[in-house]
Amino acid sequence: MKKSQKSPLKLSIALASAVFLASSFQAQAEAPGGTVILEGYIDGGIMVERTKGGDTKAFVKSGQQDASRINLIGIEPLSAETRVMFFLEQDFDINNGETKDIVGDRRSSSFNAQSTLSVINDRYGEFGLGHLYAFNSTPGATGWTKKMDPMFTFIEASLFGTSGYTNVSNAGYWISPRFYGWQTGLLFAINGEAAEESTGAFSKNNRFWNAALNYEGEKAQAILSLAGTMMGSGDKAKDPFQLRVGGNYQLGPVKLYGGYTYHKNNTRLSVPSPEYIGAAMELVHVPNPLNNGKGVDTNAFNVGFQIPYGTFTFLGQYQYMTGKVKNPLLSRVVFHGEKKVKKNVIALGTLYHLSKRSHLYGVVAWSDGKKGLKVDKTSNRSILMCGVAHHF
Repeated sequence: MKKSQKSPLKLSIALASAVFLASSFQAQAEAPGGTVILEGYIDGGIMVERTKGGDTKAFVKSGQQDASRINLIGIEPLSAETRVMFFLEQDFDINNGETKDIVGDRRSSSFNAQSTLSVINDRYGEFGLGHLYAFNSTPGATGWTKKMDPMFTFIEASLFGTSGYTNVSNAGYWISPRFYGWQTGLLFAINGEAAEESTGAFSKNNRFWNAALNYEGEKAQAILSLAGTMMGSGDKAKDPFQLRVGGNYQLGPVKLYGGYTYHKNNTRLSVPSPEYIGAAMELVHVPNPLNNGKGVDTNAFNVGFQIPYGTFTFLGQYQYMTGKVKNPLLSRVVFHGEKKVKKNVIALGTLYHLSKRSHLYGVVAWSDGKKGLKVDKTSNRSILMCGVAHHF
């Protein structure tokens, strides 16, 4: 039986067609009228966890150092100093392809991390609308709080361990131009962290606000953030408020980090878990004679470092959080009668850089909860995380 072969002419036509299609796509992506950028990050590995008094478990994990994600960015110049930009970010789990957010405690949806459209002017700054992480969060396009967190977003090792994060919808924001290293950000969102817009009535939705000041210098970076939620009518919970200040300083090859977070009426003291966070988040909203709508007033401190050495980068951080339970219902039901909470988090890690885009990582973290947090599993555990990450 004779094998069929393609003629040189057919091969030449196919090759020419492929080159034409590739050049056409590149022209569209880099046309003078606008640019579309596809970028992202893929992170996969293994986590070994041992909770206090529990068993040792091993998991295949996606997004341990940072969320595995795809970013789609579009920029169209309107003039020499004005442009329109959209930013779409989809977080996903590389193990099964499902959409997810960075800690998996929100409803999965398309572009769940960020979907914004903005107008940027070199004189007046960026004016935008959409869904995004607030300035007081470590993840997100701005990532301002990452300046005070050497552990990136390694879940229990990072500031998630004591301070949480904020992802908002229906938001409007403004980011000023940078002036002598300083930059201001203002954000206002309807329904804040709420998962649903049940009626659409403005008075019944939560409103979240965030004002932040960011500094970028040659040897130092810093952030000052004020944030709060105005609870909607009919909600028993009192308005939460957060103050956050911190940054880093380059001392020779070593980068030193430090920060402080005060949170009034806090209900996010650790990575979400049904043992603690689920109950706390629900009880502050429901009518009950013992429920005064308050949460936990907390003070959290963190210090850390990053040290490059050859192809390695060594990381470390210590966090201490203390707080008073201001809600009798939370004290009785969630904290087993305790009126105080305390927590220590210690983490050490290393990155081994395979290239400018890829690296291996390994992190160990130990969390110890006291008083009201002594029974919370996510506040009392040891974790080993290792894996590989790639930027594209």
